[in-house]
Amino acid sequence: MTAEDLRDTELEERLKKYVLGLEEIARDRGLTRRDIPERTAIARMTDVTVNAFNSSADIVALVVAFRRFPEARLVWERYLVLHLYEALRAFPKMMSQVSQEARRLKASGSTVIDQDAIDGARKTFHAEMKPVSDDAALMADIKRIRNTAAAHHGDGLSDWVLEAGASRAEEQPWDKSRFVVAAMLYASAALRAGSKIFGAFDIDGMPPMPTNEAEMAQYREREAALDRKHPAPPQGQRRRH
Repeated sequence: MTAEDLRDTELEERLKKYVLGLEEIARDRGLTRRDIPERTAIARMTDVTVNAFNSSADIVALVVAFRRFPEARLVWERYLVLHLYEALRAFPKMMSQVSQEARRLKASGSTVIDQDAIDGARKTFHAEMKPVSDDAALMADIKRIRNTAAAHHGDGLSDWVLEAGASRAEEQPWDKSRFVVAAMLYASAALRAGSKIFGAFDIDGMPPMPTNEAEMAQYREREAALDRKHPAPPQGQRRRH
């Protein structure tokens, strides 16, 4: 097995891991506790983790596609840029929302969320992404390609086709692409941050789930009271009682 074969195998294993992780955490998102004050923070924490797995799976799938079909570089690379642009825009905002809700709960006396761990995860993520965020030329190219070739197929599409064609003609290795390097850096940093934020929630320290009809009735009462006071974010799936 060659070094390139090993790289292919590693990428494929990462993709499988990300997809399985995405499916597992998405199922958990539909079962979020709705009878405790921390429910909004838990839902937002889960969304951060879903976003990390989803964007990372998208990125690695596109890189795998290039490895197998380098002649289609002008297709996969521009959509890689699109996913990277959206991830860089959305993920930090989602982490900030988790932090804000955790801080509100901490002020009200909740002790089951580690605010310092959440803020540490955010700080580490931004530090790890500095090679990308501090590269003005790279960030400008990401935005330009997203706004023309990738998202809108506007006047910049022809220019992008020529740029990608030149890279292909030069036989530039896939792992030397600035966009691949930035995207793979993001995938690793986002998953680490998502894992740390997930670990900041002491789920076991929260009240146990109901085990009988009397407890379930109390669960519904607490849920209804919270719905009236603090409507929870919409969920794609609700637990059936």
